[in-house]
Amino acid sequence: MTTRTATVILAAALAAALPGRVFPAGDPQPSAIADYVDILYPATPHRDAFRLRVRPDESAAELWPEDGFSLELWNDYSPPELQAALPFSSSYSDYNLWLADLTGDGREEFILVSGQGRGTCARSETLTVYSRDGAAFTALTDLPFSDYFGSGVRWYYEPTFVRDGDRFILELKLDWDDYSETYLFFPELIPGEKLIVIDLQ
Repeated sequence: MTTRTATVILAAALAAALPGRVFPAGDPQPSAIADYVDILYPATPHRDAFRLRVRPDESAAELWPEDGFSLELWNDYSPPELQAALPFSSSYSDYNLWLADLTGDGREEFILVSGQGRGTCARSETLTVYSRDGAAFTALTDLPFSDYFGSGVRWYYEPTFVRDGDRFILELKLDWDDYSETYLFFPELIPGEKLIVIDLQ
């Protein structure tokens, strides 16, 4: 996973996601976000404009206060009004978030990778796909995303968003660290699924 740096992946370009940035509707690739942000998503024919904010929220932390976040959707009125909120915790304050339409209804799903556990070789990650209906977020699917299988080595999935018409299919390809020089490792802990396809249509 990346460090806590906000990034936006638009096709082959890589740019910082700064507070107040505007993401054009219908990005060629979903946006990758990994920090506190304030981002405006303009209106589309299928939904109103909204502002995505990710801010610190100590009440959401499982253990360490800095691990708590609140994912918030605000309307674009003046003054803005909070429409929905999703508190979550991620260890070492490290998370990744993508917004992408996986169902084909013209509205983005929220793909969140969050971490659990602290300590040497103790952190694992989970990927959860959320949909939003009004003020509620609903988890559509969740699965293990990364974990350690030995001393300093881990397996992980690399996400790729594949466009299918007006929506995306999420493909997760398994990879792992080189353990040829690791003195303690358990390859049997590496998942057997080399490719996971999340197709929600």
